[in-house]
Formats: sequence, C-alpha cells, structure tokens
Amino acid sequence: DRGEDGTFRAFRGPGIGAAVATAALFNGGGDSSAMGYVAQSLEEYVFEDLETFWKWCPTPVDGLHRCGLLMKLFDYCGLTRKENKIANKVRRLDIELRALGVMATDQVEAHQRVSYEAFVQSRLLKEAVARCSDARAAWEHKRRVGKCAEGRTPLAVWVLSIISQVAAQGQA
Repeated sequence: DRGEDGTFRAFRGPGIGAAVATAALFNGGGDSSAMGYVAQSLEEYVFEDLETFWKWCPTPVDGLHRCGLLMKLFDYCGLTRKENKIANKVRRLDIELRALGVMATDQVEAHQRVSYEAFVQSRLLKEAVARCSDARAAWEHKRRVGKCAEGRTPLAVWVLSIISQVAAQGQA
C-alpha cells in the first residue's frame, strides 16, 4: 500500500496512534490515560480497548485474516499457548463475532479479512463487550484505581467469558 506521498506503508494505525497503544499496554492494557486522555464511560473504555487491540496486532492495511483475528484475541487474553486454542473455543468465539456482524460470512473463506471498521467500529461488538459483567467490573476497577488490572481489559474479559461458555456447556 502506498501513502498519498507515494511512499510504501506496510501497516496503518487508524485512530489515536501506535504511541497510545504502546502506552496502554505498558499501563495494564486498554489505558490511554498516560497520554492525557481518560475514558469517561464504559462505552469509551470499550472503544479505547478495541483500538488498543487493533494497534497491538499490528494490522495490515486490508485488515486481519479471520483466523488470525481469532488467534490474536486469544493471545490478547493471555492465552498464548497452542493448548489454549482448543477448536471448540475458537469456533465459539468465531460464531459470536459472526452473530455480532464482525465476520461477513458463516464459514471461513480463503483470503477473508476483517477490517478495522468491521471490528473496532462495530456498534454491536462494543455493546456486547459493555454488557459483559466482567467488563463492567474492569471499568469499575479502572475508575477506582486509575488503570485496569493486568490482562483485565474489557475486550479480554469478554473473550474469556465467551470461550468459558464452551467449558460450562461441557463441549471442551
């Protein structure tokens, strides 16, 4: 991809920039207060965390491969080992993201990508994360302490709550 000036850009960082994402990760994740901005609501905090995740990846201009997105979401939650990425849990997360309109199709297709707009700007995804009781608890903790507990960002706890449903249903 080439920028307006004709120079090559392998990756883009929409929104508030890579510096905020880096600061957020070093401050317990999903926390751009180090850069002078403090989320005023759970909804802003969720959006901030979605942005932080997207920049953390890093993401090619045309988006993340669908399977890559799923694996990165597991990684973002601290589930980085291959043994953590059980097929039923990955499938459960994929189904949930499809139901929220983040994934364009029911099945994985070759070369399928998920764009910034489909993920970070998804109203349904933001609402689902904000409804998660663990995400609300993370927001309350951040309001009290000034930053989120390590690994307890809204997106991370939402993903963990989705994939924990597999074990609760006896499918793992």
